[in-house]
Order: sequence, then C-alpha cells, then structure tokens
Amino acid sequence: MKGRERKLLKQDHFIAIVAKSVDFVNDNWKAFVLAAGALVLLVVIFAAGRLIRAEQLKNQSVILGSIIEISAELEDNSEKVQELEQIADKGKYARVAYLKLAAYWMEKEDFEKALEALDKLEKGKRDLIYYQGLDLTAEIHMKRKEYDDALSIYDRIEKEEPKSYPMDKILFQKALVLEEKGDHEAALALYKTIQEDYAQTYYGFDAGAKIKELEK
Repeated sequence: MKGRERKLLKQDHFIAIVAKSVDFVNDNWKAFVLAAGALVLLVVIFAAGRLIRAEQLKNQSVILGSIIEISAELEDNSEKVQELEQIADKGKYARVAYLKLAAYWMEKEDFEKALEALDKLEKGKRDLIYYQGLDLTAEIHMKRKEYDDALSIYDRIEKEEPKSYPMDKILFQKALVLEEKGDHEAALALYKTIQEDYAQTYYGFDAGAKIKELEK
C-alpha cells in the first residue's frame, strides 16, 4: 500500500512540474518567440555577412589580377596606363596599382608623375608596399642627383628597421648614393658592413665587387 502511495505521489509531483512548465510557457510565449526570432535574425545576418565578405574577396582578387596583367602590358601598350590609373583610384589594392604606375613612370624618366603616384602611398600602413614606395622615391632622388634627399629616406628606413623589407638592399642603395655623391670613403665603409653582415645574400656579393672596384 505504501509503495502504491509513493508511486501516486511521484506521479502527482511529475504532473505538477509539467503543469507549472506549461503555465510558464503560456505566460512567457511572447518572450520565447522574440528570442527565437532574434536568434534566427542573428544567424541570417552572420550568413549574409559571410556571403558579402566572400564576394568582396572575390572581387578584390579579380582587381589584383587585373593590376598584374595590365602592369605586364604597359611596356608594349602605353594606353594601358589609363586603365591602371582607373583601378588605382579605388579598391583594396589601389596602393599596388600606384606602385606599378610609379615604377612605369620612373622607367620612362618622368619623375614628376612617378612621385605623384608615390605620394598616394604615404598614408598607407607600413608594410612591404609602403617601403617599396619609399625605396623607389629615394631612387628617383638619386637619379635627379638629389643625393641628400635620397640619403634622408634611406636613413629613415634604416632607423625604422622594417621586418617587411630587406635591410641589405636599403644599405646597398644607400652606399650607391654615397658613391654617386662622391663620398667614396663612407660608401666603402658601408659596402664592407654589408659584405660582413649579409655575406650570403645577393647584395652581400655585390658589395664585395664594389669594394674591389673602390680599392683599386
């Protein structure tokens, strides 16, 4: 008899819990619906964001491909310059386009247009493209015999010690400027530093050749 009573009590307790649960849901069904709706909305927003991001990456990849393709054709078709200029005015890879334009105008020895393109890189983050732009700017100054301006840029890069750009190239370019300027003693000392610190690199070997040339 007691066992049956316990069983009935358990059943009553279970029924009471279920009833309370039903009452709770009935009293709060609007809150449940809103919560479920909010969750669905978050899922939709997240999925849409991923789709938009994927589409943006796809478009940017197409733009980068176009920059590389157009840059390769510039030498044989100067009309491609306008296409590259249009790309340079927008998009994530605009800085790459400006850098390519600067290199093209430098080869044509139109230094004003080259510097105009390079000016667009100054506000960018300090990455590989940024330092390529500074290096190219210094090379232009050297070609224009503006040696102090070139040296100032190389000193600046050397001081910043970027991890994204080869320091042996910067030091070698700096030594070239010193040599062009007529400061052979300083150039020789720097070539020797490059040969010692970067013995197994391309510029280390070139520095060795320059040392032999200057010590004749």
